[in-house]
Amino acid sequence: MTTRTRVRTTAMPLVRAALQSMFALALLTASTVWGATPTPEPVSIARGAVDSVSGTSPPALVIDGLIYQFALDAKVELGGTKFGAPSMVERNMKVEYTYTTQRDERRTIVLLRQLSPDVRVLEH
Repeated sequence: MTTRTRVRTTAMPLVRAALQSMFALALLTASTVWGATPTPEPVSIARGAVDSVSGTSPPALVIDGLIYQFALDAKVELGGTKFGAPSMVERNMKVEYTYTTQRDERRTIVLLRQLSPDVRVLEH
């Protein structure tokens, strides 16, 4: 009886380690298959003048004829400061913005900086 108990106690750590390894492998496989690790969207930087601002919350912008939504955690820098909000962006404001493009062609602004009114931007 003591031999039997000894075999169980020495085998248990090996069984536990094998089960933990299989569980970790299953989680890794599942996260890859079900897209838990998304591929990053392409990031672009552009300059333009704001054509219009929607009244939605957060507002959508039209810049050079294209519609952009703000990301929930978008950074907005207005008036040369690091502070601002999407709701403070105004029509005809010259801006430099960083955005991502999703697979369905939606463009999402992640950073928007107000430019000086003297800066010339290409308008399409």
